[in-house]
Amino acid sequence: MSSVNIFERTDVVSGMWKFSDRVGPDVLTRLAYIWKDEEPGKYLGPLSVRKCSKDQLGIQFMYIFGEGDHKEFFRRVTDFLKRQFGNNYVGYDIGSPTWITYSNQ
Repeated sequence: MSSVNIFERTDVVSGMWKFSDRVGPDVLTRLAYIWKDEEPGKYLGPLSVRKCSKDQLGIQFMYIFGEGDHKEFFRRVTDFLKRQFGNNYVGYDIGSPTWITYSNQ
């Protein structure tokens, strides 16, 4: 039988940056790769691109921001996305803390 462990991470923000599907998954996967490469060890697990509504795609992430709060990370990334994508950046759904589950099998 497997057991499940749940860890509350108050130093992790998780969520999704949302874009118009006009941007395309290829552009978003390249962006996710660049982010992960630019800040090694800051993203927990993989970044993934997925459909998140009828006409939107999103980059799903978990980011280790360390001590303090995630507001500086949020401001930095949101400002970049607004400049880079304009109206094709449509929003976000992020929050902290994050509860992470691990299964022992």
